[in-house]
Amino acid sequence: MNEMVEKAIYIQTPRKLKTCGKIINLNGKRIFYREVRSKEFSVKKINSYGLQPDVVSTLYDENVKWIYHYNLDEKRMYRISLDDFNDKSQKEDIGDGEEMYVRKKYFKPIEMNRVNKWTNNVEFVI
Repeated sequence: MNEMVEKAIYIQTPRKLKTCGKIINLNGKRIFYREVRSKEFSVKKINSYGLQPDVVSTLYDENVKWIYHYNLDEKRMYRISLDDFNDKSQKEDIGDGEEMYVRKKYFKPIEMNRVNKWTNNVEFVI
């Protein structure tokens, strides 16, 4: 683990290999950033955001403190601490394997623009 290295996180779901977000440095803090759409099944059907348990473990290993979700449809940033995400989550499998889901109401809207930051490093969490 190198706390300064920024990286994209890839996961293998039952359907495909996909990017689930990026670990980046923002204002001197490690954050996990991802972009979501309101039409995604977990947001639309159960009003929750989900992450795989292995991704959450990786975020702790990488000293990430905050999860930022930018909703592309709403053009709005939401934030929750990693500890709150972990504490408030419920494990469910709604089609892509078991994930930890947290209701959208626990993500606080914040005034922040979309993050346009490229990273050359990749980590596979399977």
